[in-house]
Amino acid sequence: MKVWRVGHRTMVIDGIHIGPYWHRSELPVEHSEALRYMSQAHVDDDHPSPYWDPALRRHFTDTHACGFDSEEALYAWFANWTAALDAAGFVVRTYQVPDADVHCGDNGQVVFNMGSARLVAASPLNLNPVQLEIPGVCL
Repeated sequence: MKVWRVGHRTMVIDGIHIGPYWHRSELPVEHSEALRYMSQAHVDDDHPSPYWDPALRRHFTDTHACGFDSEEALYAWFANWTAALDAAGFVVRTYQVPDADVHCGDNGQVVFNMGSARLVAASPLNLNPVQLEIPGVCL
């Protein structure tokens, strides 16, 4: 299964490019603060912690990382935060992971075993994700 994850360009801890919710203290203060605000904004039903999601909590261990089942789900999750993530040094990392090592939850979120994940691409965050057009509606 293909999995998308926001990971830092260069910062690696325990073999994993850090995500935006963990190890913020490793970043320069201005970026750490911006991501702290994002973390606070993401304490809601649209951004459940893997520990809150019944489909994920029993599978989330120290060997797992969070990601998404599609690029669209990643951008929906981080809507309005891509510029802050980009400024802090984060990119979109795409992995190929055996299906048995991926567990799917709500809102496109997945947890996956990083030990079996193979990086297939790393690309800059799209700072202006394309929005779907609805015929007859001007946005």
